[in-house]
Amino acid sequence: VRLTRPLVSPYLRLAGGLEVSRNWSSDNVYNEPDSTFLDYEYKIFNSWIGYNIGINKASSARGRQFLAFRYFDGYYVDAPNLTEDQEEPRYNSAYGYLSEFSFYHQNFYKTRYVFGFGRTEDIPYGISVGVTGGYVREVQVERPYAAFKLRYTVANKRGSFHRFVFQSGGYVRHEKFEDFVIQGGAAHFTRALNVQRSKFRGLFSAEYTQIINRSVANWLDVSNKYIPGFSADSVVADSRLLLSVQTVLYTPRAILGFRMAPFAQIDMVSINCEVCDYQQNTYWGLSAGLRTRNENLIFGTIELKATYIPKDEYGDSKFVFGFKQNLRVKNTGAFATEPTLIRYNQ
Repeated sequence: VRLTRPLVSPYLRLAGGLEVSRNWSSDNVYNEPDSTFLDYEYKIFNSWIGYNIGINKASSARGRQFLAFRYFDGYYVDAPNLTEDQEEPRYNSAYGYLSEFSFYHQNFYKTRYVFGFGRTEDIPYGISVGVTGGYVREVQVERPYAAFKLRYTVANKRGSFHRFVFQSGGYVRHEKFEDFVIQGGAAHFTRALNVQRSKFRGLFSAEYTQIINRSVANWLDVSNKYIPGFSADSVVADSRLLLSVQTVLYTPRAILGFRMAPFAQIDMVSINCEVCDYQQNTYWGLSAGLRTRNENLIFGTIELKATYIPKDEYGDSKFVFGFKQNLRVKNTGAFATEPTLIRYNQ
């Protein structure tokens, strides 16, 4: 059961949410061996409430402050009994309470051909600064937590956009920092260029993440979010650099109402691990595909993608093909959200 009241307007006073759930694994219907089958049951209780300060300001004054509190408790009634999973945070009970005070100043810029096929889009731009504090228990370790978050987006009058993100935070135990994360990123959307009757737009993005004095938190990973078709539990690191370049061509032609947008993409992930057998590895993904959408139907955006990986986790090359039927790539409409921990593998 999930109830949500997002802060979709700077003139709303209250926002919050409540989630109560029970989750369990079904019977071993595929007859997996006991060494790989995960038998578990856990429950989740998550609640938060936030108060929006400054709603009586004039419409021209967009700056607001937001104060939020959150309590969460996810506990295992029956945890997986595999030895390698007993130290995994996702297979252990966790609870905590967080508070976050943030300042945000946000407007919207109307444009087209950013995520959609020519429809008018509202692109948020502005600044958001937040400070988070609280107390968390994970993997039977209790520690105070603190974080700082900064997001800044610039909308150029010519139609390009720039996004900058910086966040840092971690825990304190025995008078020293643990699982301390430093993360920074930037993205640049070029303006929509006219190519005959089509529209061309490019996206360049970079992100760097470093985890210091890891104790309980997961290592940095390389998943199919960063390189399509690449997912290896054995590839971990304490620092990670992501680079991505994508180009999209929105064509004017339609077949039975389906608009077409071919795209090409290059992704690079460079990782470093001081305590692993390998010190540094770099992986590439070269992708090309087609996105299509019919505004009169409910299917959403359909994506066909082919990716070539010159070197996977085993040192081999491979092709990966992907299909997504209801691809959703859009901006969130919330001005502020619940207090969260810095999640660097999502």
